[in-house]
Amino acid sequence: MKLIFLTNLTKTKIDKDCLNAIEKVISIDKLDEAEIIVNEKTYKELSNFIKNKKYQTKVSLIPVNKNATRNIVELVNDIIVSNKIKDDLIIVSEYKLLSLDLNKVKRYFDAIKKPIIILYKSNNKNLVKKSGEYYLDEDGFVKSFRDRISNIKSGLVSAGVFIFPKDSLFWFGKFLKSGSDKLNFGSLIKKIAQKRKVRGIVENESIEI
Repeated sequence: MKLIFLTNLTKTKIDKDCLNAIEKVISIDKLDEAEIIVNEKTYKELSNFIKNKKYQTKVSLIPVNKNATRNIVELVNDIIVSNKIKDDLIIVSEYKLLSLDLNKVKRYFDAIKKPIIILYKSNNKNLVKKSGEYYLDEDGFVKSFRDRISNIKSGLVSAGVFIFPKDSLFWFGKFLKSGSDKLNFGSLIKKIAQKRKVRGIVENESIEI
C-alpha cells in the first residue's frame, strides 16, 4: 500500500498537528511508500524534520507551488499518473481524527477490498454546509453525497482519510474527464458509489472483519 499525505498547502509553516499526523500515518503496518505533498514555503522545514527520522517506510516529499493547489482531486490524479501508482492507496488530507486506529482500518480494508472513507458526525451547520454531507445505508455503505446544503440531515462529514483499492484508481482520471463542475472528493466518492460499494466508517464505529 502507498500513501499520499497532503499537508495544509496554504500555510507558510508546518504545525504540530500536521507533524503528529505524519508520524501516525507513516507508522501504518506494511506501508510501502509515503509521498508527502508540501508547498514550496514549507518544504525545507519538513525536509529537516523527516531527515532525522528512521522510518520503516520510504518517505518522499513532493513540493508544489500555489498554482498546483487548485484542486485536490486533480493534484492526487497527477501524482497517481506521474508516479505510475498501481497499488492500494491511502490518502490523508485532514488531521481531525488523530486518535483513529488506522492499522485497524487498514486490516478491515485488506479484508473487504472496497473503497473506504472515514467520516465523523458534526452538528456545526456552517461546517456541514462547507464540507458537504454523506448518507449511508443500513450496512454502512455510501448512498449519496450532498453539498451546498441548507439544513443538516445526517451530519456526516469527511475526516479527510480515504483508502482506494488499486482497481479503483482509474476513477480519478475518469471523474476529471466527466466534465463535472464540482471537482471535490465528495462528488468523486458519490460517482464511485453509483458503480461499486464504498464503505463509510464513522468515528468510533466498531468495525468487524
